[in-house]
Amino acid sequence: MAPAAFKPRTGAIDCGSEGAVYGAMSSDPSPRAPVNFVDNRFAPDVFATTIAGLHIANGNITITLQSTRIDHSTSPAPVNHVVVARVVMPVPTAQSLSLQLVDFLKKQGHDPVEAATRGQTAQ
Repeated sequence: MAPAAFKPRTGAIDCGSEGAVYGAMSSDPSPRAPVNFVDNRFAPDVFATTIAGLHIANGNITITLQSTRIDHSTSPAPVNHVVVARVVMPVPTAQSLSLQLVDFLKKQGHDPVEAATRGQTAQ
């Protein structure tokens, strides 16, 4: 089965409790201002071998990613676990990410719930 393509969400973003929608840097809360998806081709790709940690503060989740690196300048070569990125997002966004990731993995045949029941755990 071919992997599903990522489909960015487009349209207005609801930013208020009264249903108001705001455009970028606008002082006029005009209803249903369009919000466009811009694919930045210079955005970095980050490879991580594991999650170093999770933290929640002030309504934001911080996910610290790490990668295993070997220093071949000496022998024997020491293994280091290096922080490669921190992703910070509001709790509702993290909840949405979690649900979308589980759904995506299930559709690709990598159900995390089945993996957990088989005894596979994160490193």
